[in-house]
Amino acid sequence: MEFYSFYDSKPMRKELEFIGLSATFLNHDYFKAYNYMRLMLIENVDLPQFWNIFHQLTTSSQHQRHHRFCLRLLLKHPDNHALCVVCGHNAMVSGSFKHALGT
Repeated sequence: MEFYSFYDSKPMRKELEFIGLSATFLNHDYFKAYNYMRLMLIENVDLPQFWNIFHQLTTSSQHQRHHRFCLRLLLKHPDNHALCVVCGHNAMVSGSFKHALGT
């Protein structure tokens, strides 16, 4: 989806990004789907639908690169409950209980 004439129209660009996300997810190309989802989450952190899709991607892809992304996003949005839960689970799974407890 690198056609630059669509970048001027924000609603059309959002729709094309979501179509690209759906296509890559259904094609089991989780690396590209993660990149689409990451851009969507950066723009709008408060949508629970985006977090549900993000969790499906992280459980399906078996990649571990979402840990740093979530921690960096938590620094920018410390009041987001879904992000706090994700970072707490990531810390607990990795064995960093100090971070999981918030101390």
